[in-house]
Amino acid sequence: MTLPNRAQILPAHGAIQQRPAEQHDVEMARSLSTDPSVPLTSSLLGTADKAEASSWVRRQQGRHAEGRGFSTDALIALTDFGLSIPQIQRIDLYIEPWNVPSLRTAGRAGYLRGQLVVEHQTIGGRLRDVVEYSIWRPIDD
Repeated sequence: MTLPNRAQILPAHGAIQQRPAEQHDVEMARSLSTDPSVPLTSSLLGTADKAEASSWVRRQQGRHAEGRGFSTDALIALTDFGLSIPQIQRIDLYIEPWNVPSLRTAGRAGYLRGQLVVEHQTIGGRLRDVVEYSIWRPIDD
Protein backbone atom coordinates (compact mmCIF):
# COMPACT_ATOMS: atom_id res chain seq x y z
CA MET A 1 0.00 0.00 0.00
CA THR A 2 1.35 3.42 -0.97
CA LEU A 3 0.30 6.20 1.37
CA PRO A 4 -0.01 9.84 0.32
CA ASN A 5 2.67 12.33 1.34
CA ARG A 6 1.04 14.09 4.30
CA ALA A 7 4.16 15.64 5.84
CA GLN A 8 2.70 19.12 5.40
CA ILE A 9 -0.10 18.25 7.86
CA LEU A 10 1.17 18.31 11.44
CA PRO A 11 -0.91 16.31 13.93
CA ALA A 12 -2.64 18.45 16.54
CA HIS A 13 -5.18 17.93 19.33
CA GLY A 14 -5.88 19.91 22.50
CA ALA A 15 -2.63 21.34 23.82
CA ILE A 16 -0.54 19.32 21.37
CA GLN A 17 0.84 20.78 18.16
CA GLN A 18 3.57 18.44 17.08
CA ARG A 19 6.63 19.77 15.33
CA PRO A 20 9.51 18.21 13.47
CA ALA A 21 12.67 17.47 15.47
CA GLU A 22 15.30 20.20 15.25
CA GLN A 23 19.05 20.15 15.74
CA HIS A 24 18.74 22.04 19.05
CA ASP A 25 16.98 18.91 20.43
CA VAL A 26 20.33 17.08 20.76
CA GLU A 27 20.72 17.79 24.50
CA MET A 28 17.16 16.61 25.13
CA ALA A 29 17.99 13.40 23.24
CA ARG A 30 21.12 12.87 25.35
CA SER A 31 19.03 13.22 28.51
CA LEU A 32 16.34 10.91 27.11
CA SER A 33 18.97 8.27 26.35
CA THR A 34 19.63 7.80 30.08
CA ASP A 35 16.15 6.29 30.56
CA PRO A 36 16.79 2.50 30.58
CA SER A 37 13.63 1.70 28.57
CA VAL A 38 14.46 4.06 25.69
CA PRO A 39 17.15 1.94 23.99
CA LEU A 40 14.89 -1.11 24.29
CA THR A 41 12.03 0.47 22.35
CA SER A 42 13.64 3.06 20.08
CA SER A 43 16.67 3.68 17.89
CA LEU A 44 18.26 6.02 20.47
CA LEU A 45 21.27 4.34 22.07
CA GLY A 46 21.57 4.19 25.87
CA THR A 47 23.66 7.02 27.33
CA ALA A 48 24.17 8.50 23.88
CA ASP A 49 27.09 10.84 23.35
CA LYS A 50 26.60 14.11 21.45
CA ALA A 51 27.27 12.55 18.02
CA GLU A 52 24.84 9.66 18.64
CA ALA A 53 22.16 12.03 19.95
CA SER A 54 22.68 14.32 16.96
CA SER A 55 22.30 11.37 14.62
CA TRP A 56 19.07 10.36 16.38
CA VAL A 57 17.69 13.91 16.06
CA ARG A 58 18.45 13.86 12.32
CA ARG A 59 16.48 10.60 12.03
CA GLN A 60 13.57 12.17 13.87
CA GLN A 61 13.41 15.20 11.59
CA GLY A 62 11.05 13.32 9.31
CA ARG A 63 8.95 12.10 12.23
CA HIS A 64 6.76 13.88 14.75
CA ALA A 65 7.79 14.48 18.36
CA GLU A 66 5.53 13.59 21.30
CA GLY A 67 4.80 16.31 23.88
CA ARG A 68 5.81 15.24 27.41
CA GLY A 69 2.87 15.09 29.82
CA PHE A 70 0.37 15.32 26.99
CA SER A 71 0.26 11.69 25.92
CA THR A 72 -3.51 11.45 25.43
CA ASP A 73 -3.65 14.56 23.26
CA ALA A 74 -0.62 13.35 21.31
CA LEU A 75 -2.15 9.91 20.74
CA ILE A 76 -5.47 11.43 19.65
CA ALA A 77 -3.65 13.77 17.27
CA LEU A 78 -1.70 10.89 15.73
CA THR A 79 -4.80 8.68 15.58
CA ASP A 80 -6.86 11.37 13.85
CA PHE A 81 -3.98 11.94 11.46
CA GLY A 82 -3.66 8.22 10.70
CA LEU A 83 -7.38 7.69 10.22
CA SER A 84 -7.53 10.70 7.89
CA ILE A 85 -5.57 8.61 5.36
CA PRO A 86 -8.19 6.73 3.34
CA GLN A 87 -6.11 3.53 3.09
CA ILE A 88 -5.92 3.17 6.88
CA GLN A 89 -9.02 1.55 8.35
CA ARG A 90 -7.70 0.41 11.74
CA ILE A 91 -4.86 1.25 14.11
CA ASP A 92 -3.56 -1.23 16.69
CA LEU A 93 -1.42 -0.47 19.72
CA TYR A 94 0.59 -3.16 21.51
CA ILE A 95 1.36 -2.20 25.11
CA GLU A 96 3.18 -4.22 27.75
CA PRO A 97 0.72 -5.10 30.58
CA TRP A 98 2.90 -3.48 33.28
CA ASN A 99 2.76 -0.12 31.46
CA VAL A 100 -0.38 1.13 33.22
CA PRO A 101 -0.01 4.81 32.16
CA SER A 102 0.08 3.77 28.49
CA LEU A 103 -2.88 1.42 28.97
CA ARG A 104 -4.87 4.33 30.46
CA THR A 105 -3.77 6.68 27.68
CA ALA A 106 -4.97 4.24 25.02
CA GLY A 107 -8.38 4.01 26.69
CA ARG A 108 -8.69 7.79 27.10
CA ALA A 109 -7.83 8.23 23.42
CA GLY A 110 -10.77 6.01 22.42
CA TYR A 111 -8.96 2.74 21.76
CA LEU A 112 -10.75 -0.45 22.80
CA ARG A 113 -8.90 -3.05 24.82
CA GLY A 114 -8.46 -6.36 23.08
CA GLN A 115 -6.67 -9.53 24.01
CA LEU A 116 -3.43 -10.26 25.80
CA VAL A 117 -0.98 -11.45 23.13
CA VAL A 118 1.58 -13.76 24.71
CA GLU A 119 5.22 -13.43 23.60
CA HIS A 120 4.29 -10.99 20.84
CA GLN A 121 7.52 -9.05 20.38
CA THR A 122 11.18 -9.29 21.30
CA ILE A 123 12.28 -6.27 23.35
CA GLY A 124 15.66 -6.22 25.05
CA GLY A 125 16.39 -9.78 23.92
CA ARG A 126 13.26 -11.21 25.55
CA LEU A 127 9.84 -12.09 24.16
CA ARG A 128 7.27 -9.80 25.76
CA ASP A 129 3.55 -10.11 26.33
CA VAL A 130 1.43 -7.18 25.16
CA VAL A 131 -2.15 -6.02 25.43
CA GLU A 132 -3.71 -5.12 22.10
CA TYR A 133 -5.74 -1.90 21.82
CA SER A 134 -7.54 -1.00 18.58
CA ILE A 135 -9.48 1.83 17.00
CA TRP A 136 -11.34 1.77 13.69
CA ARG A 137 -12.34 4.40 11.17
CA PRO A 138 -15.97 5.39 11.81
CA ILE A 139 -18.41 3.72 9.42
CA ASP A 140 -20.07 6.22 7.10
CA ASP A 141 -23.86 6.11 7.13
